[in-house]
Amino acid sequence: MPSTSSSTDMSLVYGPTDSPLWSITLGALVEVQARVYGDRTAVVFPEQKIRRSYRDLFLRSTMISRALVESGLGPGECIGIYAGNCCEYLEVFLGAASIGCPVVVLNSNYTPAELQNAVIFSGK
Repeated sequence: MPSTSSSTDMSLVYGPTDSPLWSITLGALVEVQARVYGDRTAVVFPEQKIRRSYRDLFLRSTMISRALVESGLGPGECIGIYAGNCCEYLEVFLGAASIGCPVVVLNSNYTPAELQNAVIFSGK
């Protein structure tokens, strides 16, 4: 028998559905979080024995974004990250996002063919 459910008959609902979507960029969000939460722990990488506060994460990603701009990168230019799970991965991702550079995730477990396809499909 066909379902007669309406769009209000959702099986799962997470949080309010009437709130507007955020219009803040990821880079701006990191800055806001640094102001609000400062020295509170934002992220922990136990394998590296690294713990970053919101402020540290903002400052480090800002340094990276400046270095990317100084190297000639700008909004819309793709950046590939080929690394395992590490703190630097997150810092580069946030630094690139803050200057409008899309990040192409290149998994360190990719086969050569998968890596080639990821680069080709990134459009750059």
